Amino acid sequence: MKTVAIIAVDNCLSSVVYGVKDIFGIANRFIGVSKTYTPKELFNPIIVGTNQTVSSFSDITINIDQKIHEIDDVDYIIIAPISSKLRETVQQSTMLITWMKKMADRGAVLCSVCTGSFLLAQTGLLNNKNATTNPNLAMQFRKDYPKVNLDIDKLITDNGNIICCGATYAFVDLVIYLLEKNCGFDIAIECARNLVTDKNRVDQRPYISFQPRQFHHDKIVHSVQQRVHENYQSPLTLEDLASDAAVSVRNLTRRFKAATDQTPKSYLQSIRINKSKEMLETTDLSFEKITLLVGYEDVRSFSRLFAKKIGVSPKVYRERFQIRR
Repeated sequence: MKTVAIIAVDNCLSSVVYGVKDIFGIANRFIGVSKTYTPKELFNPIIVGTNQTVSSFSDITINIDQKIHEIDDVDYIIIAPISSKLRETVQQSTMLITWMKKMADRGAVLCSVCTGSFLLAQTGLLNNKNATTNPNLAMQFRKDYPKVNLDIDKLITDNGNIICCGATYAFVDLVIYLLEKNCGFDIAIECARNLVTDKNRVDQRPYISFQPRQFHHDKIVHSVQQRVHENYQSPLTLEDLASDAAVSVRNLTRRFKAATDQTPKSYLQSIRINKSKEMLETTDLSFEKITLLVGYEDVRSFSRLFAKKIGVSPKVYRERFQIRR
């Protein structure tokens, strides 16, 4: 039997803590009725922490099954998301961090869900490894843990003994992924069907909204950003933007990249793609019409750009996210 330790700390999401435990329970049911597996393939999910109880983000009291000092060996550790007081909680979790490093030395696979990646990164075990997290906190994560290779587009990153998954309810994808690694396709797909979820999700780009970086002190870049936001549907060349800002193209590109972490061209593309996503979600306009409305003329070219940036075609995006009226 494989022991899965689900870490719960104050301000964590109880739905993830209990959800992880429930899915492994569902898997045990399928494993139990299968003639292919033995009791060794069953899972023992336990909620662990440093205190007997913790208070979740929504003030639900979570009872701990075992305190970490009582545990000498586990197969998997899954860190639930922390939804408030993130940095404070991470800084105060020295006992958990020490325990996780000890379990990793003994062969445990460490997994994080959403902002649980911050607690995992605090161990230092993610340095120079790939990770993902909640897209809304990507900037904070990169600032706090610059040695980690953050790939925010990925739903799951797997370094062998360290696995991360993206935003909150990607925990379902994580558990299905672990089930496939341990039990094979049949059990994983049975659980996925039972949960009415898509086992093949690997990308969280369709769920990420563009959040322009505007909290900086470069007034020239601010003025260019404002013009792009107000005139994205019009022809805008880098030369025009630089001329209006009274700087050289090279100077504008350098300053814009430093302030926003994007080139002016990629920033304009992001604005146009974001606007097209909004129209795909809220209107019945054809993609050809949307293409023209956001400032492009070549529908095929823009469709390819959309798929490259978002991870799915405009048609698939509309099918998945259009608001039903």
